[in-house]
Amino acid sequence: MTGIRVFVYGTLKRGQPNHFYLDETSGRTKKGICKFMVKAQTLDKYPLVVATRFNVPFLLAARGIGKNVIGEVYEVDDECFQSLDELEEYPKVYGRELINVRLLEHSGNGASCGDTIQCWCYFLYNFKPEILNLPYHEEYDDSKRPEDARYDEISAPDNSHWKEVRTDYAG
Repeated sequence: MTGIRVFVYGTLKRGQPNHFYLDETSGRTKKGICKFMVKAQTLDKYPLVVATRFNVPFLLAARGIGKNVIGEVYEVDDECFQSLDELEEYPKVYGRELINVRLLEHSGNGASCGDTIQCWCYFLYNFKPEILNLPYHEEYDDSKRPEDARYDEISAPDNSHWKEVRTDYAG
């Protein structure tokens, strides 16, 4: 498959709470075709923070601040990409842009450890400035977080949690 490359850094990674969206064997709500490619790290620094009462990991659109973030690259088809846009509420909540990542291992498609590739990545834009005061993470792993700070599936039917992090969210 020659598809669209997407870099994920939070709950969509393998072993994380929302990975079923990208897991072909999950039998859940994922649409389209996706394939894990490789573990990678952003070339630029970004603030990866955990925020809201649901402990959601966010990559803030603030290039040059934070850490070089470790995540995973997936190759997806148009249908899966559209499904990810719906999940991330693009463009209403998240934006996305092409970024460069460095491969942290050899991929199955001939790319070598250390190579640089371009991928789509979802970012939180228009975030509240105080969010930058939260701790920055190099890598998100929900299982290593304290029990009371783990991701809690978002269950606010009115989406009021977005008001906790966005300056412009009206609902």
